[in-house]
Amino acid sequence: MIAAQVLRLVAVSVRRPLVVLLLCLALFAIAIAYAAGNFAMTTDTAALISPKVDWRRDEKAVETAFPQLTDAVLVIVDGRTPELAEAATAKLAERLEHDRAHFRLVRRPDGGAFFDREGLLFGSVAEVRSATAALIEAQPLLGPVASDPSLRGVARALSTALTGVENGSASLVQIDRPIRTMGDALGRSAHGEPAYFSWQQLFAEPGKGLAQPLRRLILAQPKLDHGSLQPGKAGVDAIAGHAAVLDLDATHGVSVRATGEVPLADEELASLEENIGLVGVVMAAAMLLTLWFAVRSAKIVAAIVLTILTGLAITTAAGLLAVGELNLISVAFIPLFVGLGVDFGIQISVRFSAERAEGASTPDALERAAGALGAPLTLAAGAVFLGFGAFLPTDYVGISELGIIAGLGMAIALALSITLLPALLVMLRPGAPRREVGFSAAAPADRWLARHRHAVLWAFAASMLVSIALLPLVRFDFNPLHLRDPDGPAMRALADLTHDPLRTPNTINLLAPNADKAKALAARLAAIPEVAQAISIDSFVPADQSAKLAEIGDASLLLDPTINPFDLTPPPSDGDTIAALKATAAQLRRVAASGQGSAAADAYRLGLIFDRLA
Repeated sequence: MIAAQVLRLVAVSVRRPLVVLLLCLALFAIAIAYAAGNFAMTTDTAALISPKVDWRRDEKAVETAFPQLTDAVLVIVDGRTPELAEAATAKLAERLEHDRAHFRLVRRPDGGAFFDREGLLFGSVAEVRSATAALIEAQPLLGPVASDPSLRGVARALSTALTGVENGSASLVQIDRPIRTMGDALGRSAHGEPAYFSWQQLFAEPGKGLAQPLRRLILAQPKLDHGSLQPGKAGVDAIAGHAAVLDLDATHGVSVRATGEVPLADEELASLEENIGLVGVVMAAAMLLTLWFAVRSAKIVAAIVLTILTGLAITTAAGLLAVGELNLISVAFIPLFVGLGVDFGIQISVRFSAERAEGASTPDALERAAGALGAPLTLAAGAVFLGFGAFLPTDYVGISELGIIAGLGMAIALALSITLLPALLVMLRPGAPRREVGFSAAAPADRWLARHRHAVLWAFAASMLVSIALLPLVRFDFNPLHLRDPDGPAMRALADLTHDPLRTPNTINLLAPNADKAKALAARLAAIPEVAQAISIDSFVPADQSAKLAEIGDASLLLDPTINPFDLTPPPSDGDTIAALKATAAQLRRVAASGQGSAAADAYRLGLIFDRLA
């Protein structure tokens, strides 16, 4: 019955080719008009999963409660010193905040006015005590520099410390660290090498107190263009542009990188956008080459290509009508349709050519081909259609919509292969092949397979059983990040961030109805061995504030007159600076001569550097 229906359609197409051609042309025009007017495609990867899935509902709830965290770009600013990192981040954040053309929101999650004012309180009592003690101990160096913030002031500060060594109130080892650090920086600078000096690191007690961060973060929400293959590209490019204008680069001791869901998604699609033209040309060339080797007739190749293009247009319109909008997965119906359309066209055309080679006319050859292939082609199309139907019962919207469109395309490809293709072949009237289509050199292989068909089938059955037995050894990688290019800039930045325990993106967000329940939930989670840290809204209220404020208050009483002097020394002249450097250099050499070990060597080296600077 199936064969009879196919044969009837082919017969009508053969007898009325012009009518069939005009009908298909009209359908093609309607499809093109509909697709052009209603074409829509989203590159939003979140649209690939059904919003009804539990974790998507939870994700939506979190995004609703914290909209500033969605569609974000995380800007990572690394500096060679804490001062460089902070200054670069502050300047870049300010520029991004004023760039309303590219950004909706810009925030500093680990910096800004709040942390500038309250940041010290987030350390433990021991860390706060250590930090304040280090500053108090550095008071002899801080005072001269605070009243005279110049190279002369630095030299005088060092001279004050050296005087303490000379009169026995301090040891050279106690001030070796600032001498060595200053010598390293000035020595590299004197040799034309990049030199970085940090007062924060200098006054921090090594291994104690609060760590001075060399990394700062900016959270930015760019304005996305979901009609583009890279919706956030303009925002990411704007970040790079602002960083370049501010000279935030390796030459100036700073690096700026962008990662997060927006640049990662853009990066994933960038290679597709870059290579889409080349891929299209290669695919078209491969299709035409395959068709030529299969049928060896330009007219038959033309007929198959026209059939495929017509079917592709109709399938696109039908898909848009069925699902409304294409996504990153459902758009894959295009290569699927082309591949299956080529297969149908080749099977019909090869059988048609074989009938023509035996002397049949074009109409008779097409009807004979339909009679021989009608049932197999229909059954094959039906099997593929049902296979695509298996995509439907899933929460992966991209997959289910691909199943719908590809299934419709399968039916359209079969219908056009038994209507439009025969009509085109009758209209084009390709000549009869001079010899049998195929590769004569492969005939021995065909004969061998025919003779040993049972052995071949048993071999395939055995290999299938072995494959089934090995299935338990298959390991599935559930990490979607491994699907991305590990060498992409955003992916490299993310990989680096995962090794930063304070800023790792490997976190889980949970919503609680109120702050008390959130605090209780965080306490329960923190007790789980697999949880490194649990943070709630209460985590931003520092604990033990009374003890910490007492330590800070005591330090403030001692340090306030030192770092906030009533009188500032007038700026030095070149002569004043030279005199101060020479005097301190001489003092360094005297102290080094009376000392031993690495501290004495460091003092002597700095004395030589001061002499050269003078």
